[in-house]
Amino acid sequence: MAVIFCIDLSQGESNAGLSVGDGGGVDGRVSRREPVTDSLNRNDMKIIYTTLNNDEEARTIGRDLLEKKLANCVNFFPITCIYNYHDEVTEEPEVVLLIKTINGKYKDIEEIIKSHIAYDNFIGELNVDQINSNFKGWLCGVVK
Repeated sequence: MAVIFCIDLSQGESNAGLSVGDGGGVDGRVSRREPVTDSLNRNDMKIIYTTLNNDEEARTIGRDLLEKKLANCVNFFPITCIYNYHDEVTEEPEVVLLIKTINGKYKDIEEIIKSHIAYDNFIGELNVDQINSNFKGWLCGVVK
């Protein structure tokens, strides 16, 4: 079972929620959100995929992105990575951070990630072809 953390700061720090689930959904408060607007067009939602050294880096970066309203939700989870770096094959644990955002936020998000770490890592932007309307409304209501 994969554990996915969703940090929701859209209601302000005092009402922040941390959802933990099995990947099948998020907590009731989040899933009951009503659409604020439906202004996203096809391919306007993006997921930024990045790898980090540990949960604490992911949590810190995720909170920074949420507080700056560059994302409405982040997920992070452990993985095992095998890579070839400087002709040496290495296997070690890493953490994936998924950042749910909109088109045009990549550079700002990349800057924030790099401000928190001092090593080379992967930061990639993925297109989202379809999105359910409730999530779209929440995303548009948080990220401008």
